Amino acid sequence: MSLRKSTFLWIAALMIFFSNLHASHPQQSQVVNDMAIYLAVMPAEMLRGHPKEHPESDMHSQARIEGENQHHIVVSLFNAKNGKRLQNVTINAKVTGINFNGPIRKLELMLMGGVQSYGNFFSMPLAGTYQVELEIQQEGKSETVKAVFQYASI
Repeated sequence: MSLRKSTFLWIAALMIFFSNLHASHPQQSQVVNDMAIYLAVMPAEMLRGHPKEHPESDMHSQARIEGENQHHIVVSLFNAKNGKRLQNVTINAKVTGINFNGPIRKLELMLMGGVQSYGNFFSMPLAGTYQVELEIQQEGKSETVKAVFQYASI
């Protein structure tokens, strides 16, 4: 197996691990309108520093934010009744905190090992509690699902 492929598989496994770790926390998952929403947040440093040819080097249209205290937010969606992964959705996210009001960013489709999730990079400039606000629009449905998660940045 090539170094590039093994590195990609390692990062994918790490992201799935952190996604599962954070998603198991009661505040990191919600069910809204029969949609199971799982949120994972990890320091952006875990994804930075890859060689240019590495798949994560241009993740999210190169929309990485430079500087300290950057985080990568990943959202996975499932039908709460049958457990099937939801596809064809649009997710907009915003991070807010005390004296901080971040921009709205679209979470971009991520395929890791054939598993579909959505993610993007966000600034959390100071240690403290933040709200991650999600607006989810599923193709073919008129209502927008809204969910708010709390996340403590250290």
